[in-house]
Amino acid sequence: MSANVRRLLVCLIPAITAFCLNAELVSAQPAGAPPGPTVRWRVARPLPAALSVQDETTGMEQGTAFTRFQFSSAADFQKLQIVSDQPAAMVMDEFTATVEINSSHPGIRLALRLVLPEQIDPRTGQPLVVWVMGEESSSVSQWQTLSVVGSRTALQARVRQLRTELSQPQIDTSNAYFDACGLLAELHHGTTFVDIGPTTYGPVVTPKQVAVPVAAAVSEVERIPLTIERDQVMVGSSAVFLRITPDHCESIEFLQRLGVNGVWVPDLQAEDRMRSLIDHGLLVLATPPHPEFDPADFSKPLQGLTPLDQAFPLPAVWLFGTGIAADQLPHLLAWAREVRSADRTFRRPLMGDVVAAEGVASRQIDFVGISQHSAGWLKPFGLARNRSYLRQNASAKLTLPWEWIQTEPATGPAEYRKRCGLRPAVVEPEQILMQLVASLSAGSRGVGFWKTRTLEARSVADQETAKAIELANLYLQIIEPLVVASRVDGHLPVKTGAAPDDSRNRSLISSVSLASSLATDYSVQPSEPDAAVMTGAGSSLILAAFWDNASHFVPQSMFAQDAHLTVTATETATAWQIFPTGLRGLRRRPVAGGLRLDIQEFDQLALMLVTSDIEVRHRMDARIQTHARRAAELFIDLAELKLNRVSATCQEIDSGLAGPDTTAAMALKTARQNLETARQAMARGDFTATERWARACMRDTRGVQNRYWQRAVQSLPTAMATPHTHCFATLPDYWEMVERIQSGAASDNLMTSGSFDSLRLLSEGAWKKVSTQEDTFSATADIVSDARSASHVLRLRAWRRENESATDINRPTVMVQSPEVMAEAGEIFEIQARVKRGQSIPSDQETPLMIFDSDLGPEFAVSPRLEFGWQTVRLYRQASVNGPFRVWLALNGAAEVFVDDLSVVRRAAGAASP
Repeated sequence: MSANVRRLLVCLIPAITAFCLNAELVSAQPAGAPPGPTVRWRVARPLPAALSVQDETTGMEQGTAFTRFQFSSAADFQKLQIVSDQPAAMVMDEFTATVEINSSHPGIRLALRLVLPEQIDPRTGQPLVVWVMGEESSSVSQWQTLSVVGSRTALQARVRQLRTELSQPQIDTSNAYFDACGLLAELHHGTTFVDIGPTTYGPVVTPKQVAVPVAAAVSEVERIPLTIERDQVMVGSSAVFLRITPDHCESIEFLQRLGVNGVWVPDLQAEDRMRSLIDHGLLVLATPPHPEFDPADFSKPLQGLTPLDQAFPLPAVWLFGTGIAADQLPHLLAWAREVRSADRTFRRPLMGDVVAAEGVASRQIDFVGISQHSAGWLKPFGLARNRSYLRQNASAKLTLPWEWIQTEPATGPAEYRKRCGLRPAVVEPEQILMQLVASLSAGSRGVGFWKTRTLEARSVADQETAKAIELANLYLQIIEPLVVASRVDGHLPVKTGAAPDDSRNRSLISSVSLASSLATDYSVQPSEPDAAVMTGAGSSLILAAFWDNASHFVPQSMFAQDAHLTVTATETATAWQIFPTGLRGLRRRPVAGGLRLDIQEFDQLALMLVTSDIEVRHRMDARIQTHARRAAELFIDLAELKLNRVSATCQEIDSGLAGPDTTAAMALKTARQNLETARQAMARGDFTATERWARACMRDTRGVQNRYWQRAVQSLPTAMATPHTHCFATLPDYWEMVERIQSGAASDNLMTSGSFDSLRLLSEGAWKKVSTQEDTFSATADIVSDARSASHVLRLRAWRRENESATDINRPTVMVQSPEVMAEAGEIFEIQARVKRGQSIPSDQETPLMIFDSDLGPEFAVSPRLEFGWQTVRLYRQASVNGPFRVWLALNGAAEVFVDDLSVVRRAAGAASP
């Protein structure tokens, strides 16, 4: 009978050897027991990303029990360790260990794990743990016995190697002992099996002192410790501002060029990738392993976690995920408790991004992300800042808030456009920067640049996005010491235009500014530019920003040649305006209430340093000079990439139904002239002038974008009325839609029950009501009589329950679903309705009504500004798939809204599939 046949037979009788695997380790086999493995062998974790364990089984061959491990490798030279933990045993000349193995891969080496309790590993701060190597296998698919000697001679040979590895002339071997056997190998591409048979280990003489065992993986890597001290993130002895991004296998050089200091590695087993990141000074974030819970009770896990410091020593932070909803928090908190319990040695910080209830999350999570639950450019940046500021200040425990910055279109809308064969949306560089500004202005202590794919060596659009991220991080690197040491104390209004010079007017301006700052209404979108005041020890950082209602669609001008504000400052304080390419001193203008700051070239944002400490100014200037050349290069690159992209889109629009725009053509010519001037300044090393002219080029280009965008949206109630006008890059699709509508014939109203004439529509199920925040809001949807029109209308109402204040602003309080309309992919529908605001319930928001379709969902809802009288709302949608098409009506927060005469008309037939 062949060996392969015998192995096949033993797989049918695993129970025969079960007792062997559970036996205690002894120096000789118990009487009557078949020879075989006396301890359980385990695969050391984490494994390299390309290596995985396919199977672990037990078997018996010729009366000898063995354990089989089967591995699959997608690459060559993948390091593997199979370990059996043993009793601590002193080093002595008689000490040996043996193991019988049979493998499809040669070169497997037996080793003893050596612990030097008196020698601290400088890389980990723990007792030094190393391997003492023994014999190496040479045969394939044949049993052989490997041995390793644990003598004093072997110890001294290993010590000589350690002196070179650690660059330390003295290694303390006092009380050295062994505590494990290991099989070490490098596997290559393909499938490999390793059979492990009988093992011997001894003689065992227990040492007087036994250190806490530390996994070998810990001793072989220099971890980057991250701690939290006084509400600051500390890496070593330095306070840092977290700048992270998800990992998509980019090169280390590319990640360093982006300027991030942390990388979220999706695969916890990707040890080689993590080590490479750590070796280059990058923090590793990873999602911790998940315990098994009873779904009905998260108080106790069904199975706990193994010690994480030994199993997964490399990550510096545990990141639990993004967009965690309020109803998922019990699960999150239970998971976090188990991770803390299993990570008692390293006590790594916990990080998570929540949609709501951030105060509850902060009970267990150190870094609480304030998720806006939308692609950043679909919400006004100022409103997003205000909401984040309110949420951060609603909980006193929220000390380290952070936010994601969207660098690409949201997944849902992006997939919709792909299904329809439409042009992809583009996140403009200005929108990436303004999301950062909004996050800083709200008080965030870290940011993440969200992406779902690599940006390295891809399209020109990806190059533009990567450079925008790099520029945003360059700003952060310049101001990092001030940001991490300060807190946002509030916001001051910024007045654009030249300020009056007489002292009477200056005093008046000061009084108005300070009074306005105390009356800031954070529940609404800011109506003018303002400035966040970040106060630290002896210095203040002032971050001024433009806010408007359209830059989240297409970036507006966001520029003022002159602006001014008044800040509180000491009599000896002076101010400087911070540019990435230079530091510009501001003339001291003391006024009643503080110091007036005159901002020059207020382009999107303006940074000012106010301090009495000249050393702070010198350090700031030194950081700027370090980055000035690269900043100038980035401004030129971004200006050129944006100009070329916008010019191509304009040509595409001009050649279609919209026709050419001669004024825009002249503006593009001026932009190219400004870009050439910037290049000339760069050639002569004038980085400040380079930045100024490159910015001018980008402003001219933004002006062209807005001319084309305003022409498209002028007849629409809002830019969200079609999926083609929320972004400049998609405007050609809008004009193609208009051409299809004009050349087609409109159908009859396909929504036969949209007049709400029947009082039983809701009860009969033609229209369906859904309540989503029942614990916080009471909500109704019913059909009532309208006295003025002698007809019936749909009434949506929601009001807050008593003593309830926590609200998920990203979830509607009540929704109503229309009957379905059968659609064919490519068909264009015009949706129209009459709406008005009710008076019995004060609205939480100016735009409480949301109208959206089943294809695009609530992220693309139309939310008109409602009046107390009837008004008509119209929107266009293109079906992306064949099947039912529905319209949804929803309320956001507390409100009362009436809807009537909802119609759905087919304006263009389905287009051919792309």
